[in-house]
Amino acid sequence: MRNLFLKIFLWFWIGLMLVGAALVLSSVWTTSHRLEEGWRRRMGGAMHLYSRTLTDEINARGRAAITQLAARLEHDEKITLYVIDPSGHDLAHPGAAPPELIMRLARRTGMRRGPAFRRWRGKVLIAHHLRGPGGAGLIAVFALPRHPRLYRLVRTRVLVLRLLLILVIGTLLCYGLARYLTAPIRKLRTAAKELAAGNLTVRVGDAVGTRRDELGQLAQDFDRMAERLEEMVRSQTRLLRDVSHELRSPLARLNVALDLARRKPAGASGEMLDRIGVEADRLNALIGQLLDLSRLEAGDGGGREEIAFDDLVERIASDAGFEAQAKRVRVDFESTGPVTMHGSPSLIESAVENVVRNAVAHAPAGSAVHVSLRREGAEAVVTVRDHGPGVPAELLERLFDPFFRVDPARERGSGGTGLGLAITRRAVEAHDGTVRASNAPDGGLLVEIRLPLGSSGPNPS
Repeated sequence: MRNLFLKIFLWFWIGLMLVGAALVLSSVWTTSHRLEEGWRRRMGGAMHLYSRTLTDEINARGRAAITQLAARLEHDEKITLYVIDPSGHDLAHPGAAPPELIMRLARRTGMRRGPAFRRWRGKVLIAHHLRGPGGAGLIAVFALPRHPRLYRLVRTRVLVLRLLLILVIGTLLCYGLARYLTAPIRKLRTAAKELAAGNLTVRVGDAVGTRRDELGQLAQDFDRMAERLEEMVRSQTRLLRDVSHELRSPLARLNVALDLARRKPAGASGEMLDRIGVEADRLNALIGQLLDLSRLEAGDGGGREEIAFDDLVERIASDAGFEAQAKRVRVDFESTGPVTMHGSPSLIESAVENVVRNAVAHAPAGSAVHVSLRREGAEAVVTVRDHGPGVPAELLERLFDPFFRVDPARERGSGGTGLGLAITRRAVEAHDGTVRASNAPDGGLLVEIRLPLGSSGPNPS
């Protein structure tokens, strides 16, 4: 059986039917037992009255009254009467030997006080003591028709009605429950098929996500997975488009330089060869950054070791300050004290260096870039702030996307290759940290990097 709906329905339906039938039968048995006990008490009382009447008749009319009373009980009540005297004769049926079971019951009753009950040939035997003429001890045994059977105690229509109600209610309840449990699964299956077919916009949150049980949580996880897949596919598509654009420009300049070098006389193509070398270096740097980003996207964070983080950041700030002198930009470094963390030195250095160099590239001449390091609890916090034009608020979140540039003209002088900050984000995330950009209140861009000091490994995602 491969249909989950049918499995759930049948299992719950069979279970409810068994429980319902057990309840009905136990109810019938309890009723039957209660009615039988009541019937016994009533019959016992009635036979006690018959015994007293029989005693009175015997004392008044003698033993001849016994046969008359026995015949009347047999005719009117369908009750067979046996009266056993001490010698073992049946006074109610003179000349006939009483059945052996009647004799045993009479002997046992004679040795005890009170009535005795026994089943026999579909009847119920009730034995009582009698006081005969002259004080002789007699035993009266009444053979009563057996109490009504189980199916007679409970009306057939009532029993059928109960079972029918259980069947109808159980079927409706099991159908609703099975449908309630399997409907979200069917929707998830349909959505999964659409997702596999390439429809990355499919979501099930509106139909299933409102549930607060495990199926609702599964639907929410499915939607998050679909959103992540859609984001990854869009990112890959955008990355391919941007890579092709970035590679096309230096390759075009290489072709132009080669063409000009061919046209120049031998020995006069030095300037074109230098240009070719510059473009080749740019291509090499771009390919290197792409490889770094690809490794980070794949979760390869390199080896981990103890890092003197304050020394590393200070060295990066010093190197950037030396190179920034050509732009008349100053790089200031401030630290609250030694900070040691566990991580990949190359990744951490790349993450911080990309932010500092980006700040220097956008800082206006005569301004300063401020780099600070402090420790907050179990985190190391690096802030890099320049006094450049800043970034529009709606574009701050996109600063760390590959190949993103604030300048829509995509000029190389204003944005480099557009991979530096993307590498920073992935390197920081590989250490379970966060990076955030914001505009400073008095102008310029402020980038804050937070890294846990005890980070022990990459966090691939």
